[in-house]
Amino acid sequence: MANVVDDVVLNRELNPEQAAAAKKIDGPMLILAGAGSGKTRAITYKIAHLVSFHQVEADRILAVTFTNKAAREMKERIQKLLQVRLAFNWMGTFHSVCLKLLRLCLTKDFVIHAMGGSWYDNNFSIYDDDDQKRILKEILKEELGENYDASEVKKLHGAISRYKNTILYTNGEAVLQTPEIAMMRAEFADQERMARLYGEYQKRLKESNAMDFDDLLFNTVLMLQKVPHLADQLAERYKYVVVDEYQDTNDVQYELLKLLINERKNVTVVGDDDQSIYGWRGANIKIIRNFHRDFAPVTIVKLERNYRSTSNIVKGAGSVIAHNVRPLEMQKVVYSKEEAGDPIRVRHTMDDRSEAQQIADLIAVAGEANYSKTAVFYRTNAQSRVIEKALNDNRIPSVIFGGTRFWDRKEVRDILSYLRLLSNEKDDAAHLRVINTPPRAIGKTSVENVLARVRNGEGTFWQMLVAEASGVSRSAPKLKGFVDLVQSWKELVAAGETPLPLLAERIVNDVAYKEFLRTGGNSGCLFAGYFPLDRRRQEGGRFQGSCNSHDHSHGEGPGVQYGAHCRL
Repeated sequence: MANVVDDVVLNRELNPEQAAAAKKIDGPMLILAGAGSGKTRAITYKIAHLVSFHQVEADRILAVTFTNKAAREMKERIQKLLQVRLAFNWMGTFHSVCLKLLRLCLTKDFVIHAMGGSWYDNNFSIYDDDDQKRILKEILKEELGENYDASEVKKLHGAISRYKNTILYTNGEAVLQTPEIAMMRAEFADQERMARLYGEYQKRLKESNAMDFDDLLFNTVLMLQKVPHLADQLAERYKYVVVDEYQDTNDVQYELLKLLINERKNVTVVGDDDQSIYGWRGANIKIIRNFHRDFAPVTIVKLERNYRSTSNIVKGAGSVIAHNVRPLEMQKVVYSKEEAGDPIRVRHTMDDRSEAQQIADLIAVAGEANYSKTAVFYRTNAQSRVIEKALNDNRIPSVIFGGTRFWDRKEVRDILSYLRLLSNEKDDAAHLRVINTPPRAIGKTSVENVLARVRNGEGTFWQMLVAEASGVSRSAPKLKGFVDLVQSWKELVAAGETPLPLLAERIVNDVAYKEFLRTGGNSGCLFAGYFPLDRRRQEGGRFQGSCNSHDHSHGEGPGVQYGAHCRL
């Protein structure tokens, strides 16, 4: 180890409270960290201390962060501290950790046997919101016909997510809400319907060997509950557990942690109940507030000094949360030693337009010299449009930071879908996305014929596609062209001699995807029904418009207005 983070280093680099949190490695600890108090610094040094001074192997530490970005930054900071590159394979978000666990465990015969013999294999696909809504639309269309209300999709999507993220407790035992449990607990007709549709949704995911994001956690907990000796093995593997942003933990994540924490209870959780803002998506604030009882006896360290903000800001924030009801053990007083700073000014506005206009007026008064020094923060992307308009009306130039994430770009999702169907031939969503992208003159009727055979239980989408391509229908030659392409790529994968980047490049060239983009990326919108993207007015400065003649939404480039040429 190039550098060793010992007690001397901790005392020098951290304040007394941070150092105390980093030094104590045995037993359960709650680091109650106020805003801007250096919690990431404290846990980074703690992990570096564990690895370098106590010689704990990096793979024996399970460290869960809230975002992948936070995990990357933590790894980089630890590597910089130690001047050595360590993998920290079990440092990531709950979802990424569960994905690794599932991929690893689903290669074990005893796990597959314990799960019923025909659960998922480890090449399962992960369906995002678009893929999920495609399935839900198909289910609702079969139940209600073509004229179902679009709001039904959102309602059903939300209900299924709540089932998967809410734990039931029976005689102290945690029970996951599978479709069977949901149906058993249903008391009214609407609840029975939701449970039935939930079951149909899960059935179709299973048939496609696919999981959604909620399933990554749900199925990991389900697997560990049904294979307890596997949970025991993993708990022994993880000698130390660290959880960041613990105030945003939900019921399923909490049950996962309990399964992965061994009897020594060397677990450190970091968070602040006053910063819990994700209750709307399942975060349970009781989890952090009960930690000192659930894992008693617990060492509680309070990080109360704010290094980020002026005193006025800290005092103002403190006055907002002063009346929050919390356990006595979790009382804290956040303070700042920085200068007082400018006073906080609060303005009341009637609506979003008047708010945006006031912002633009304030910037205009500050003068052109201050334009580049001014930033406007907003909570949701929906607010950006009115602010941008107000700035434009005042002839104030602006730049919107953010935009569509790399992995959400259409072209990236298209090529990933090609790769997905090579990894998992049961992945219907991937097949449906690329079968006519770029255009191959494969009509909607041809695809519906394949889907009809799938619904009749004749086989998977890929099997029925191969069968149709081998038939004598008018569409057979066009389908065969697509099937032959995919088969050629499958042969490359089977040979095992083509690296993934070269395989992706081969696909791009074989389907002439670059030429497709150069000509506007217009697939003719033949498969509007199969690509149900969210109808968002705007996402991170990138217009999300709806084609007037088709049932889908799509992203256009910056500044492209509604009614522009459809480029899905």
